[in-house]
Amino acid sequence: MHPRTIKTTVCHTTIAVLGGLHVLLLLLWPFWKGTSIGCELDELYYQLCHRITDRCWMSWGEPMPVCARCLGIWIGLPLAAGIAAAACDRPRWWTIRVGLFGLIWILLSWIGGLIFLPATWHAERTIAGMAGGVGIYMLLVLGVTHFVQWKQSLCKPLLTVLRSSDGKTTLQTK
Repeated sequence: MHPRTIKTTVCHTTIAVLGGLHVLLLLLWPFWKGTSIGCELDELYYQLCHRITDRCWMSWGEPMPVCARCLGIWIGLPLAAGIAAAACDRPRWWTIRVGLFGLIWILLSWIGGLIFLPATWHAERTIAGMAGGVGIYMLLVLGVTHFVQWKQSLCKPLLTVLRSSDGKTTLQTK
């Protein structure tokens, strides 16, 4: 396996594990709710989600701190990191299609929620959120990767690093 592929796989796997721990934290929310970590996270979730109680899953008899769709996004992000770790050698068009599919799905779900979906239809909202989380991650990873590759290709012809026989590094411009 190419060293860049190993590094990329480790990076995606780390993000997947950390994201999975965050999802576990959400599922066990009532146990964290009164702690200092819980208060900080509660403020964060308040900024990120509308938190309408009818649209939230219940965990241990308490509403979760995020709605069903946001929970799906939080699940979808580490899921996408796991997919990216397993499929890091996939072509760019594959990543674009998966990303766009996820974003279109969550957009259609959001529009449907405004028009006709009942507020208590949590499963659809969560699944759409997962698709959206996967879409966000895939397109974000693609965007960052493409930018880094573009920047490297831009700088490469401009500067060439040469090592002289005495070990000193000199720069030569073309």
